Amino acid sequence: MKKNISLSIIIQYLLLMINPILSIFFVMYQFILNRKVSAFVIAFSISLIFIYLPLMYDTSSNYYATFSLQNSDHSYFEIRLYNSFAFLLKKYFDIDFMYFILLTSTFSIYLWIKISNNYNNLIIANNNKIYIFMFVFFSIIYRDIMDLNRFYFATSIFLFILFIYDNKQLKFRNYPIFLFLSIIAIEIHSATIIFILLFMSVYFFKLRFIYSYWYPILMLLFGIISQNILLTILDLPIINTLDFVQLGKSYLSSENKWGVGSLNLYDKMQRFLEIIAFLVIFILGNKLLKTDTYKNDKVIKFSLLFIGIVLFFISYKSLYERYSLALFLFFSFVIYKSLLGNKVINIFQTIFLITLILRFTLINFFMYGIIFTDKYMEILPNSNKKEEMILKPFYLFTPYLLDLKEHGYSDKYIRNESTRGRKYLHKYSLNPALRGINLE
Repeated sequence: MKKNISLSIIIQYLLLMINPILSIFFVMYQFILNRKVSAFVIAFSISLIFIYLPLMYDTSSNYYATFSLQNSDHSYFEIRLYNSFAFLLKKYFDIDFMYFILLTSTFSIYLWIKISNNYNNLIIANNNKIYIFMFVFFSIIYRDIMDLNRFYFATSIFLFILFIYDNKQLKFRNYPIFLFLSIIAIEIHSATIIFILLFMSVYFFKLRFIYSYWYPILMLLFGIISQNILLTILDLPIINTLDFVQLGKSYLSSENKWGVGSLNLYDKMQRFLEIIAFLVIFILGNKLLKTDTYKNDKVIKFSLLFIGIVLFFISYKSLYERYSLALFLFFSFVIYKSLLGNKVINIFQTIFLITLILRFTLINFFMYGIIFTDKYMEILPNSNKKEEMILKPFYLFTPYLLDLKEHGYSDKYIRNESTRGRKYLHKYSLNPALRGINLE
């Protein structure tokens, strides 16, 4: 048996060296046969395919921002750790930006698959193993990884913290590791600070209110009315004169920042599906906390606490968008532990999987499917070149796909073809920090 497993892993890596799509199909086949699969092969294959799909909004903007540091008097790490790291890779090693995206995406997906494999090895029932496969597959959203890459990467680092803790490895001697990873996550994306604060709250306080089914419902209701109330308070004459209040109002009310923005039919459908998923997970988590095995499980408690916070931000478009993305990653611990205790898939697990599949279909095909067509030219106006890029993973060998400067979204290609984020380049075109660096 061990010989067969070893041979399977070897074949997975060999196929990865040939073509990522071939390796993906073989890995899926091996998973169905209940054989060991390589988390790295899956993560790298998916990431390599993804970086040939159409360039997304924030990724294009981050490219231009990375190579247009705002003030040459600042050190690179005073700007933003995410962009600074990519900038330094280019400056000292001539590594193009999309290689950095390949690296961060591979890490994020690898960790996601690794956690899944960790629990999958503990599950005996085959139908539960199939459930995990479907849960992992339908949780991978192209837009989440390739558009919100910076936040996704930072969230994955915190997911790693939860994974360490869940494996009983976060002891006193490992607190420096927790602190270091927390700082890295926050430096990459400041919005992750709420993860650290909530986890510390769960760690030090009992928080009995998370056992009440009223908690997510009340947080949802408060979230729906909170923005108008908060904006009314900020409009009071005694408060409105403060500079930071004006900045806060712009972030609360502007669609381009963190505010409510406008919701179309697909946005509303997505939120409806996600609210159902959140409530179902809350029920599953509470059932687990009532068992002797998980009554003190802080990772489950963190997930339930975070559900309420995400529902509170439902009126704040960008905040909700990012935190709901993170919540679906954190859900994994609740889902896997609920599967460990049941040989048969229950009604709540079924409802959650259905909502997950519908959400996957809605986001990937109805909401963002248009970016794969010639009808969408906001980021990449040349639709013919975009279509050529999409098809490359289907016929090019892996070594050719890895040569991004020749075949992929090289720095030169992005500069010539992508329009999103060029404001950074124009704004800081005279920046001395860019002198002597060949961006082409």
